[in-house]
Amino acid sequence: MTAELWLALDVSDTQSAVRYTKELKDYVDVFKIGLELFTAEGPAVVNKIKECGGRVFLDLKFNDIPNTVAGAVRNVTRLGADFIDIHACGGPDMMKAAVEAAKEEAERCGLKKAPKILAITVLTSIDNSTLSRLGLVSDARHLVQDWAQLAQECGLDGVVNSIHEVTKVKDVCGPDFLTVTPGIRLGSTSDSDDQQRVGTPKQAALLGASAIVVGRPILTAKDPLAAAAAIKGALLQVNKEL
Repeated sequence: MTAELWLALDVSDTQSAVRYTKELKDYVDVFKIGLELFTAEGPAVVNKIKECGGRVFLDLKFNDIPNTVAGAVRNVTRLGADFIDIHACGGPDMMKAAVEAAKEEAERCGLKKAPKILAITVLTSIDNSTLSRLGLVSDARHLVQDWAQLAQECGLDGVVNSIHEVTKVKDVCGPDFLTVTPGIRLGSTSDSDDQQRVGTPKQAALLGASAIVVGRPILTAKDPLAAAAAIKGALLQVNKEL
């Protein structure tokens, strides 16, 4: 199965988000609306992207007591988001509450299906030394694997993790459990900005990632359309080679 290309709409206005969506939707499978865009423009931006024909990953990383997260999940379910995320470290009760809330709200609103819920594991900006300073285990791979397994037990559809944990997650959760990988860089991974655990599109696809999330390498390219087309082409080529 070919890894999907998800574009991080890391912009601060709806006009830019809509422009990128219209320009790149032939190559981008899902458009990610994160904290920057959502806090600038609010829920209406989700509708704008949907109106352009884009599937939406609403990346707000909920993490609170179960009742509060359930209420937030109901709200974003009504918005029509295709994917949403919550932090695995919020615990099993919170994750189960989110799954139940999404299903109930989708049914209540007459939606064909509830949004798929992903668990945030270890952010790609965090490395093993930071985990140790936080008082957690010193190996991100083991922690991601444990949280992925817990998320699956709670009924979630997948996790967000770096490419370095894809194999471990698939080993314990199976091939159909979604692994969405940010921290994607083109060519040399030495240009990692504020990311620590990074990789290339080809590496992610070869490891079996379900989707890669790409932002700056496309948005800051001289020709964003050509950049998106090249990445999508690389993903399709890997699928042919496997």
